[in-house]
Amino acid sequence: MQLPNNLGQLTYCLNIHPAQSWEEVRVALQGPVRKVKQALTPNTSFAVGLRFSAQALRSLEEPSSRAELKALLAEQGYRALTVNGFPYGVFHGTRVKEEVYQPDWRFAERLDYTCGLATLMAELGTPGDTVSLSTVPGTFKPSGEGQKP
Repeated sequence: MQLPNNLGQLTYCLNIHPAQSWEEVRVALQGPVRKVKQALTPNTSFAVGLRFSAQALRSLEEPSSRAELKALLAEQGYRALTVNGFPYGVFHGTRVKEEVYQPDWRFAERLDYTCGLATLMAELGTPGDTVSLSTVPGTFKPSGEGQKP
């Protein structure tokens, strides 16, 4: 949702939905996210902050799934402005404090996942929009090498 006085966009973030697979993300976009959009901005576009686990992102490598996501965003009037690439795996229903950092930047999986999200967001963004991606800020301090005792 565009904030007044050119203050930027307020996005509805899918982090609150326990969606691990592409199918679960689709259900969230077609159900609860749609209801929020209709309540807030029924006649204009609705900025969303996406969240795809590594599992969901792998499904979206399939051209048909990617096309389905693009069509769903267009049909519902969603604008994909940001994606949360911090949690790689399961984010709901488990302890997340240390685990959410894994894999961190010491592992190729983090780079591959983040690059995949960046490529997806470049495809989903509307011309003229600035899209963003949040990610792990390195590692969970106790996991890093060279920590002080």
